[in-house]
Amino acid sequence: MASVSSSSSTNNNVTSIDVASIVSSLMTVANAPLDKLNSKVKQAQTVISDLGTLKSKLSDFQTALTALETPGNYQNVIATTNNSTVASSSAISGAKQGRYNLNISQTAEASNISVKGFTSLTNAVTLPAEGFTLKVGSTTYSSNINNVGSVSGVTTPALLAGNISDVSNWINSIATNNGLNVSSDLVLQSTGQYALVMNGTQTGIINSVGFSGLNGYSVTTTNSTSTSSSVVTLNGSAYNGSDVSVNSSAKDSVFQVNGLAFQRSSNTVTDVVTKLTLKIDSIGSALITVNQGTDDSSSLINNFVTTYNQMIAQYKTMTANSSNSKETGSLGGQSAALTLSFINEIKLKLGQGALVGSSTISLTTMGVDYTTDGTLKFNKTNYSSGIANGLLSSLSQGISVGGSVGSTNDMSKTIADALNPNGAIDIYVKAKNSDIETTKTRIGDLSTRLRLLETSYTRQYSTLNTLLYNLSQTSNQLTSSLTAVTNINSAK
Repeated sequence: MASVSSSSSTNNNVTSIDVASIVSSLMTVANAPLDKLNSKVKQAQTVISDLGTLKSKLSDFQTALTALETPGNYQNVIATTNNSTVASSSAISGAKQGRYNLNISQTAEASNISVKGFTSLTNAVTLPAEGFTLKVGSTTYSSNINNVGSVSGVTTPALLAGNISDVSNWINSIATNNGLNVSSDLVLQSTGQYALVMNGTQTGIINSVGFSGLNGYSVTTTNSTSTSSSVVTLNGSAYNGSDVSVNSSAKDSVFQVNGLAFQRSSNTVTDVVTKLTLKIDSIGSALITVNQGTDDSSSLINNFVTTYNQMIAQYKTMTANSSNSKETGSLGGQSAALTLSFINEIKLKLGQGALVGSSTISLTTMGVDYTTDGTLKFNKTNYSSGIANGLLSSLSQGISVGGSVGSTNDMSKTIADALNPNGAIDIYVKAKNSDIETTKTRIGDLSTRLRLLETSYTRQYSTLNTLLYNLSQTSNQLTSSLTAVTNINSAK
């Protein structure tokens, strides 16, 4: 049991003790268990913080590993054309390298129809009993829902036999409500001269536009194999006037690639050559060439090395102890470090190399060297030699680091398991958080007891101080009485 020295003072022959100093000394000893508990909480919080950093480094390494193992990252290609006025192209990873002769005989076009002769935006229009009808592709939409030509299940707004603005608004409403590739607008040609313009918003025969029932005019679209033509009629008879103009009929693009004929509704074609987009601009010929693009394998391997080393550095900092470092890490010397055994699994799988198909290549072939301190180093000489011996071909097939034939337990899975919400890191963090909560409860209980103890010490020593004061007063009184008796006896 620790001893406590008391202090006392005498003032005007009155003896007292320093209660505050004595209680403080006693509480310093009593608080030792509380200090240990607070230290335990702080240490656990440091572990949690370090584990969070390790998890972040591991996630970065996982991203680098995924990039390293993705075949498309080594299939960079670039497409060029010798005649950009006729066609252009773009290729994405995986496009087959080669030369593609493109001959274009027709570009895809959209419908454009104008109806002129209106003197204001509120010009009255004449609509037949069956209503105004709009045809997009092979489907007819009618302003009269009782019309046989109307589409079942399609909600159409009412079109009053009002003015040309009503017609234009109805077309746009139908297009919006049903996702049609058509739009309408009223344009001012000159003072007092307006035209209703109907535009197909997408190219191709499938998006051709026609109408009927506007002041007796109709435009009927006739589709053939590769183009469409429009017939203008007035009250059912052929019309050759200038008030209704078919400025453009819908057409498909018609072209050949290396002699093989194609027809598409758009000028942007993505389904003729795998992962190659052709952009048709005009009639003519062009040569599209797809070549190998920039090789990024060096940067991918370097990033793999860098992120691995950063992860290992964090792990070594956390697990450092007196046997291998001047400073002890947050997990140094603790058996809890075994929870991070996935690090050793990752190291083991590095030594197994990478699976390519049914064969294995070493990471050394990829320019990855192991160093004596457990980190990795990029070896440019080995990498260059590997590239010369077909490394890029192996990488473009897709590799699995630490993988083996018939097994899915590769490095990628090891990392994914560790990063899983129920993985090693999160499980240990949850355990530490539980320890912190338990310890904080103990701290709360112990703090309450220590406050009571301090109050008790203060009361006891204050009582003692009072007692000493009273004894001192009694002693002084006795001394005074004895002195008086002595003086009386001396006077006899």
